[in-house]
Amino acid sequence: MVIQLQKLQFEFMKYFVFSILLCINLFFYGQVSIDGNAPSLKGKYVSILQIEDYVTNTYKNLGRQKVDSTGKFSFKLVAEKAFKAIIEIEEKSSILYIDPNTKSYKIHIPSGKNTAGSNVKLVFEDLPDNDLNALVLEYNLRADHFMFGDSMYVLKCIKSNNFKEYSIQLDKFKDSLIEYYKPVKNKYFHNYIRYSIASLEQISTGKEIVTNRINVFNNYINNKPLLYNNDAYMEFINQFYENTLKLPVKGGKDKLYLAINNYASLSMLDEIFINDIFLKDAKLRELIMIKGLGEEYYYENFIKENILKLIAEIGNTSLFPENRIIAKNTLALLTNLQIGYKAPDFSFVTSKGDSISLDSLKGKYVYIGFWASWNESSLLEMEIGQKLFKDYGKYIEFISVSMDKDENAYLQYIKEHPEFKWHIAHYNGDVGLITDYRLKNIPEYFLIDPDGIILQAPAFKPSPNGDYQSIDLTFFEIKKKLEPKKVRVIGVRD
Repeated sequence: MVIQLQKLQFEFMKYFVFSILLCINLFFYGQVSIDGNAPSLKGKYVSILQIEDYVTNTYKNLGRQKVDSTGKFSFKLVAEKAFKAIIEIEEKSSILYIDPNTKSYKIHIPSGKNTAGSNVKLVFEDLPDNDLNALVLEYNLRADHFMFGDSMYVLKCIKSNNFKEYSIQLDKFKDSLIEYYKPVKNKYFHNYIRYSIASLEQISTGKEIVTNRINVFNNYINNKPLLYNNDAYMEFINQFYENTLKLPVKGGKDKLYLAINNYASLSMLDEIFINDIFLKDAKLRELIMIKGLGEEYYYENFIKENILKLIAEIGNTSLFPENRIIAKNTLALLTNLQIGYKAPDFSFVTSKGDSISLDSLKGKYVYIGFWASWNESSLLEMEIGQKLFKDYGKYIEFISVSMDKDENAYLQYIKEHPEFKWHIAHYNGDVGLITDYRLKNIPEYFLIDPDGIILQAPAFKPSPNGDYQSIDLTFFEIKKKLEPKKVRVIGVRD
């Protein structure tokens, strides 16, 4: 018995040590460091973002920090698989493919004429030739030369509808790529090439279009895995299945209206598209239904509430995790700032050093306003808001977010106005926040309920508008709702 127990202990220790070593190996294998230099952007906030899905182009933030006084910044990530990332500093962004085989990236964000516009090309230092960024850049140059080089011969073939010659040239280009990149061992890159070519093969018109579509489907989609994480693949899929709900199977138009407008039935919708030869696969079919419903939301063919209901159902019940994420992102995109739907998330460090987020304020009403030290109207609203805070701060969380490009201007203003006792924070160069709350002008206010749902968007400001309406009345109603009810006893004076 003792011997058996010792054996069991030994086996457990072996398993434990093996597990620890495996975790360590996985961590260090996928650890990638990014060291950046942006001398013209000192003091600005830099974010690294990953595209969460390529249907809605929703990003998730992998990290944010300030460019230091020497123009330096750095990130450390764990990447098990290759993916496309975005380096974002204020309105400027750069593409960076994260390749787990490349342990360290040294990048420069150039200044001057090279930074004109919002898209900035990174400059790499000591980048290996087999790194994904180097490979994609080289391939894209080859693809551009194929289409636009040699006196734009290929482009002229397309414009003149000479698709026979176009196909000949494309086959030659494809064969040259296969031979040239044969030594490269990078799965993401080979799929990138494959589906970039697939996008080029879709180009056809006239009598050839149906045959070509079937050939492309059989070569690149039918019985092939869905590569949600590959940008070239998803671009191809988005093109191939564009406006799918406008092109239902034969005899399916009436059924489509019934499924969406009359019944809001996901099962009925699925029954229609299962008959489409291009949508036999359940996972792909569901993905394209999400995409199609999202596209149709902006037109008048279908009832919007029913479209949202169907997308929400997929987000809650899908058997495929990737589709659940895309459905939820699509729903968030379509209902952004709509009353009755979830408010965009936010996260700030206040002037007092407190960390707050929408999630941390759950269970409370939130009144969030956007201002700047240079904007007289927003400063006036802050002053009027001071009285509202005194009257209603017990019932409502007040947040004022500075949109000052110069953080020092924000800090100076707060220093000069210690009388403002509510949550005051700086936006920290978060461009996503500007997009989420559609901030075109300031001041702007939003009212959010205890469940994180939009009540007013935009909300009434502290000052009365042209109809003499302000947020005061709304706050009064909230106070009445939240105040403990007084127990009145007959015959006893208050």
